[in-house]
Amino acid sequence: MDKELLQSTVRKVLDEMRQRPIPLGVSNRHIHLSAQDYERLFPGHPISEKKALLQPGQYAAEQTVTLVGPKGQLKNVRLLGPLRSVSQVEISRTDART
Repeated sequence: MDKELLQSTVRKVLDEMRQRPIPLGVSNRHIHLSAQDYERLFPGHPISEKKALLQPGQYAAEQTVTLVGPKGQLKNVRLLGPLRSVSQVEISRTDART
């Protein structure tokens, strides 16, 4: 393939890619729970889906928790589903310092 044809093909592909939007979702604080931890926090209550997320099969649940640390509390931290093999808390850098 000659250089001009290659450059033309690359330009065409890049132009097509620029025309397609890339979905992006941002959440400044949320938790993922294992089945064991979920049952400990919400015994006997099934997860209630509130809203589907951009990632297929992922959703924000109705359930929220309050995270308590040495400097205070973060209230209404949303649970994201489905349940995972391990629990994980995700907070913003700002929240981590307050």
